[in-house]
Amino acid sequence: MILLAALGCVAPVAAPALSFLAPLDGDTLPVGTHPVSVLVEGFALVAPKHNEGVPVGFLVVRVDGEEAFLTGETTFDVALPTPGAVTLSVTLEYADGDPLDPPVEAAIVLTVTP
Repeated sequence: MILLAALGCVAPVAAPALSFLAPLDGDTLPVGTHPVSVLVEGFALVAPKHNEGVPVGFLVVRVDGEEAFLTGETTFDVALPTPGAVTLSVTLEYADGDPLDPPVEAAIVLTVTP
């Protein structure tokens, strides 16, 4: 094992990353509840407040900076109750609720129509 690591044969661990799959930044959606899908890389999601361990945790979902809910899923529904520009963001947190350092987050701006 030491020889493999010295030769660079051990695959590096990817840094955690987040991105939106749907909706996309700049999309326009009507008022209501909409499905959201995000891609999480280099980090395993678990139910919020699960036992602490290796890089595992959950997503904090925010609408216009206000925490909407916590989830251990990459696909979820989010309510967009009022028309106008809305910022939708997700942040990774460790299972014990501590933020990653540096923070790992993704945000998109949507236009919500009546």
